[in-house]
Amino acid sequence: MWSNAKEWQAVFDYEISQLEKLGTWVIQDLPKGHSTIPCSKVLKEKQGPTGDIEFYWVRIVAGGHKQIEGGKLY
Repeated sequence: MWSNAKEWQAVFDYEISQLEKLGTWVIQDLPKGHSTIPCSKVLKEKQGPTGDIEFYWVRIVAGGHKQIEGGKLY
């Protein structure tokens, strides 16, 4: 699919490890009757002056605006 899939996977793994390290990402079972908060990902490739990719950048962003008190989503 992507010729640079290994590089993207490494960046995703690093981002998730940082979220876990900071305590903002916890994997657990979802309580019955509750929905997950949707997440989006922002992907960027930083190119140098010659057009070569210098680094890959990923951010995982939670849709917290959809969260309501009690943790349920509609």
